[in-house]
Amino acid sequence: MPELTTNGQRYLHESKAQDYFSNPRTELIDLINRNDLHILEIGCGRGDTGKVLRETGKARSLTGVELVPEHARTADSIFDKVHIGSIEQEFDWDVGTFDCVVLGDVLEHLVDPWGVLRRLRRVLADDGMVVASVPNIKHWPVIANLILHDDWKYAQDGVLDITHLRFFTRKNALRMFSDNGYAVNAIHPYFNGRRYSIPSKFTFGVFAGFLAERWLIRLKAAA
Repeated sequence: MPELTTNGQRYLHESKAQDYFSNPRTELIDLINRNDLHILEIGCGRGDTGKVLRETGKARSLTGVELVPEHARTADSIFDKVHIGSIEQEFDWDVGTFDCVVLGDVLEHLVDPWGVLRRLRRVLADDGMVVASVPNIKHWPVIANLILHDDWKYAQDGVLDITHLRFFTRKNALRMFSDNGYAVNAIHPYFNGRRYSIPSKFTFGVFAGFLAERWLIRLKAAA
């Protein structure tokens, strides 16, 4: 296994809930609007998302990258190939290898997400897509704790996961993608329960930037 950064070592040893590495990311699967694709999933966990992608016909082939060896070995029974390690290392994939790249809450864990996106653009087909989930640092509970309690408290998961290195709002997440070779095709807020989704609905989405826990984004390769 390649040498890990300090944050990678922390990620391996943090006590995550069992479902952190499992359960299919249906919200990202729903963003993929084509079938029979060569799909690369970064942070594939135990392979639950890949399993659904194959069962629904969206995946023709599956390649994964997973930092935790034991989870990668589980995913290997579902994927065609699973690489154990960090996406920040170099891989020898050919230009245009993949029709779709899945980035489910990955970019915020990276030292250089901008460089990773540039390298992934090279291996994405010209008509390819990226589907991504990005935590929203503008989420109201985070803002409220800063304003009311002068506090920025890290946790084992969520927007302030202790292994997050980068923090995004809708605006700077979109800028990161556009600066590195992608054009936005669709973007949707993801709410952590009805206490956030219902207020957003009744305010016609005006406050989605504060109520969304994550942004779900589908992108295409820019010309």
